[in-house]
Amino acid sequence: MIQVTINQADLQKLLNKLDPDVRGQVIMDSLYLSAQYIAGWIKVNRFKSGANSKVTDPFTLTTRSGNLYSSIAGYPTTKSGNTYTARIGLIHPVVYAAIHEYGGQAGRNRSATIPPRPYMRPAIKNEENIQGVINDLKTNIERQLAS
Repeated sequence: MIQVTINQADLQKLLNKLDPDVRGQVIMDSLYLSAQYIAGWIKVNRFKSGANSKVTDPFTLTTRSGNLYSSIAGYPTTKSGNTYTARIGLIHPVVYAAIHEYGGQAGRNRSATIPPRPYMRPAIKNEENIQGVINDLKTNIERQLAS
């Protein structure tokens, strides 16, 4: 599971313009939508299937059963103190998920070495995705202010 964490203090000037009664909900809704977007980004950019077979990255996973692909989702945002966290992870367990993400030994007697083919971590390291989370939050705050 990966997560995006934003401390409320980072956006305090803009947040202070919001009515305190709606502030938290705007943040939670924005981050949840961003988590869903990033889950979609993972599916488009880290998996190869008939729909996106033009992907040429050797670390991209090939979709066979679709179990791993279909289990990736954004989770609703949680709040702890002033910190809001949106998670992207698997909605049902897939036994081979970790071996693809981190690599390692697999098979009988752990005789096969599987190279890491991360599909989750690149999404959160992608600068455009990170900036997109911030931009979405700003846009949703501005939309709330305009209503």
